[in-house]
Amino acid sequence: MERLIDHALREGADGVLLTCSQYGYVGRRMTVSVPVLAPDDAAFNEIREKGVSRILVLASLESARTDTVERLADALSGAPGDPTIEGRVAPSAASHADAGDADALVESLIEAASGDHDAVLLAQYSLAGVANLLSTALSTPVVTGPSSAAAALARQIGIAR
Repeated sequence: MERLIDHALREGADGVLLTCSQYGYVGRRMTVSVPVLAPDDAAFNEIREKGVSRILVLASLESARTDTVERLADALSGAPGDPTIEGRVAPSAASHADAGDADALVESLIEAASGDHDAVLLAQYSLAGVANLLSTALSTPVVTGPSSAAAALARQIGIAR
């Protein structure tokens, strides 16, 4: 991964956004002249800055749910108000995302999102494309790694968003 990042930098990248949480540690440990962002750090920061007290993490896979809940809990450690995090899996979400069926994907996520939450975090980039539809359906803010990270990277490299 470091070689890929180095290649991007040699080709003139103004910044690098990693899209797999397994490589976040690589981005955080690099010391280069441009931003190299881990995929979910900006989303976790956004949740912390909003002061959200009840967060629901939605995933299509148990492994993604577990990993994201653990990393979010670490990121929110010591946050004011001691936020609670609940993680759930929407079992059919992966197949709907793979098929490109946004309506069915939203429905599967809605079914998994019952209850009272201040915000929803989508644990995987493959779910992020329906964030606005899901937010409207739930009347709840939906945070995604891609949107948060793209906005953070744009701010850091001086692109107005």
